[in-house]
Amino acid sequence: MSNAIQPFLIGLFLPVLLAVAMTSSQWERLQVALFDSYPDLYVGNAPDTLLPARDVDGLAHNAGRDPAAMSRALSHGASMVEFDVLYADGALRVEHSLRYPPIPRLNPGRTLAQAWRELDGRADAFIELKANDRATIEALGRFLEGVNQNSIYVGSRNLRVLSRLVQVHPELKTIYLLRSSDFARFWRAEDTGFLAGVSIGPGLFNEEAVAGLKHRGWLVFAGPVNDVHRVVDLLDWDVDVVNTDDLSILEALRRSRPPFRLGPNGNVGRT
Repeated sequence: MSNAIQPFLIGLFLPVLLAVAMTSSQWERLQVALFDSYPDLYVGNAPDTLLPARDVDGLAHNAGRDPAAMSRALSHGASMVEFDVLYADGALRVEHSLRYPPIPRLNPGRTLAQAWRELDGRADAFIELKANDRATIEALGRFLEGVNQNSIYVGSRNLRVLSRLVQVHPELKTIYLLRSSDFARFWRAEDTGFLAGVSIGPGLFNEEAVAGLKHRGWLVFAGPVNDVHRVVDLLDWDVDVVNTDDLSILEALRRSRPPFRLGPNGNVGRT
């Protein structure tokens, strides 16, 4: 084989070999490094408390992607952990996006079931569906049958998928991931009574939008947000959950919560 052809073949097949050998966590980290899909958890400069005695949960953004991130989030006071989930390699995987090339790998990465066992009841779980295909929904249904749904929230941009999940699992708490471009259409929709809440991004960070959603009886998730001043605004507007990458914000939210609080069933919840 000529010396000119060897580098060409190496360049052609090396990415495929790496993709097969890499775990889902390693592949996702490479995607993040190349495309800045999401930031890692970090310690910012939030004050010790944000507002006194505010009953707001701190959601660690995408912290369920690996055990180290989850442990860091929990040690800094996260009361909820986000798991980005889709179906791949025959199981529900904690993955942010579909992997390319879409071929099975020797180390396909951790499953949602594995991540759930690692969480071990130390916080609530926010499962964000990154795919709404039949395989993902059916696998999620099987997963939900074997776990305590009181500590699980499921979020999606697809109202029909959330509605079908609630029909099968009436106690499930579903969260609609609302884009600012969909706000008017969503507001006019009549089939939203099954929702437990709505998640809003920066495009809907305003007092009027939050007040309207709260008036309908929904929990309001906000984020991801890493600006401390914006977090204070959100707390002033009475949001229920703040989604962040900043561990110091999670810590401040924990310190700001009252020492005892009642859960949805009247039971004393964790702080």
